[in-house]
Amino acid sequence: MDSSKTSDTPSFLFSFLLSAENASKAFLLWCSLEVLFYFVINRLIYPRIKQLRAAPSHPPEKSPLECLARLTDALHRLRGVYSPESFWSGWFKGAMHENIRRNNVKEFLCWAIWHVKSSEELAKSDVLALEKTVVLMERLQGKSFPAGHNPEVEHVAFTREPLYFAHRLLIFYVVVKCAQLMGHGFLLLTGHRRYVTPTHNLTYWHRPCQQEEGSIKQPPLLFFHGISPGIWFYIPFLTRLGRGREIILLEVPHIVTQLSFEAPDRIETVQSLAEVLALHSISKCAVAGHSFGSIIAGWAATAFPQHVKQLVLIDPVCLLLCLPDVAVNFLYRSPPTNLFHRTLKDFIDPSSEITVSHALRRHFWWYQNICWLQDVSCPLVVALSSEDDIVPSTAIHYYVQRHYRMQEAVKHEKEDDAGEMTDQSNASGSGRLIYWRGIGHGQMLVSLKAQDRLIAAICKQAMESGLATRAEDIKNSGQKSVRRRRVTAA
Repeated sequence: MDSSKTSDTPSFLFSFLLSAENASKAFLLWCSLEVLFYFVINRLIYPRIKQLRAAPSHPPEKSPLECLARLTDALHRLRGVYSPESFWSGWFKGAMHENIRRNNVKEFLCWAIWHVKSSEELAKSDVLALEKTVVLMERLQGKSFPAGHNPEVEHVAFTREPLYFAHRLLIFYVVVKCAQLMGHGFLLLTGHRRYVTPTHNLTYWHRPCQQEEGSIKQPPLLFFHGISPGIWFYIPFLTRLGRGREIILLEVPHIVTQLSFEAPDRIETVQSLAEVLALHSISKCAVAGHSFGSIIAGWAATAFPQHVKQLVLIDPVCLLLCLPDVAVNFLYRSPPTNLFHRTLKDFIDPSSEITVSHALRRHFWWYQNICWLQDVSCPLVVALSSEDDIVPSTAIHYYVQRHYRMQEAVKHEKEDDAGEMTDQSNASGSGRLIYWRGIGHGQMLVSLKAQDRLIAAICKQAMESGLATRAEDIKNSGQKSVRRRRVTAA
């Protein structure tokens, strides 16, 4: 017996050493793949995508002169919560207001409105508009900018700056891809089907209406996700939001950490959405977008007012995009001083991932992406997070409230200091504002309480506007219609 144990020991050690040898070979192979992947990203892909792009033309309704007029008007309306000094200091990367000279301001406006370096590249009419805008800005802040140009002051110009990114390991993208495949499998099992639009090859998921007995019948919902690892990241929230209704989930690949560098612009996206609506015979729908997805939701609402009957903006970056907060907080936030924390931030922070960085630094044009509430004609739900570190929630809260008052909007939901929800009613009912206290950007995705408030507000507004009805109401109206036909026949 002892001899058998003795004879088994060498075989066990041999198999262990063999497996250790295989593991070391696998590790060396993976290290080789990581080195090759680093070479592909930094030597083949990066030189191609880092090139500067020409700015797209302004939409007809958002001409350069109109943008300047709306910019000055927005700053005038926000004076109580957002000072001109904060505006200029933000766009000039934290510079003291007194250090910003008049030509610095002109240089910034040339980039922001016309995407040129100086006024020398502008037409005469645009130079006059630029001068007039600077004068209006000075009146707004109650003092003039010092003459000249300060070379020590630098303004934000992310579409003209070098394309910064922090390299991610190959294993990062493998994990993300596996999570995406699992998410796609879940969507297939829950009745969703994947489609590709014929013109611009945008992918989306569609699930027919799954009406539950006694539930509220609501119109189809189009949802647009934000910067994330993919649509699967939103599945728990979407399962609750889309319960009992037809739902369409558009994939936005250039803001997903998956090495997709084809970024459809506003026109291409709107054309694809038109194809989606036509394919599924959707005459009226609700549109919702979270974070970056609010930009596409805004495009849909303004492009298809005859179809979009409700707009839901969650942690919206599209509102007041003329303010510096979104750009500065997402792209220019000071890195941690600790080396470990800085490395961890580079690995986790989506703004430094090459796909997302390329989308924002080469394909992001604020005048195309901003949503002015006066352009929205349908009932609106806006949901904000009080601790949002990206979106200027306080300014947007004030902006939306002011818009609702001007539109004689009805429902304004907010939370009091004790955390209870209160309703304030007026006369008409086209707007709702939700303010989540104590949570940051995107944290509503893991807060069932926040989701409940949002879903309840969406349903209430849809019911009040006649966009949604209860199943029993539809059944009763059908029975009444049958009885009327019988009486007529008799």
